[in-house]
Amino acid sequence: MKINFFKYEGSGNDFVIIDNRENKISIESLFIKNLCDRKFGVGADGLITLEGNRDVGFSIRHFNSDGEQSSFCANGSRCLVHFAKYLNLFDNEISFLSNGKQIIGSVQNEVVSITMPDVCNIKTDQNGYFILNTGCLHLVVFSENLKDVDVNYLGSEIRNLKEYQKEGINVNFVEILENNISIRTYERGVENETLSCGTGVVASVLATIEKGYKIKSSVQVQTLGGVLNVSWKKNNDEYHNILLSGPVSLVFQGQLVL
Repeated sequence: MKINFFKYEGSGNDFVIIDNRENKISIESLFIKNLCDRKFGVGADGLITLEGNRDVGFSIRHFNSDGEQSSFCANGSRCLVHFAKYLNLFDNEISFLSNGKQIIGSVQNEVVSITMPDVCNIKTDQNGYFILNTGCLHLVVFSENLKDVDVNYLGSEIRNLKEYQKEGINVNFVEILENNISIRTYERGVENETLSCGTGVVASVLATIEKGYKIKSSVQVQTLGGVLNVSWKKNNDEYHNILLSGPVSLVFQGQLVL
């Protein structure tokens, strides 16, 4: 059996996307690991499948490169919106479920925007690191020299602390610049630094506000893979109307022989 696949990237966060609306393939952990392997497979940070139809509604499933399903992936969802537009599944905007979360996406030129889940209950742990859930769990550490941070070493150390080891946590290192924010992220599931992380970008912006920095309600965030934009509104202790925007591109497409 031959299955078409599409390789996408959103600010360097890359994914293999498969149209599974006809339920042609069964997704298994070993299949995902082999597919995402950068030496023996297509190579990606994760796999995304498009499910459903116009009658029952569209949904997507996102799997990390370790074969496990993730709670949510913002850059992956942005790539899926671009893919849905490529398939002519919508005109102006599309509403879909991303691992149970209702997301609305739109495309203007090559810039893809998605709504994000509301965020509240932002805390700090015993080390003063910010902990918050932007669709998946994130920890934010502030740094004055981001380029010198050993993200893989420190990210792995924090991600595998006893209190986070079982469920896992994404670790973001943030530097506040004059007009924007710079961020590097160690992602659970990938177990490595990635070029970008959409939920991490949002988490870092909100943690920056909670730390007391004065930033505009629409701010650019520099990742290793490019620039993303985050806008939001705040009511009491809850952030809502969060919008994540940035470029997305179709890198290549091919066929899997199963």
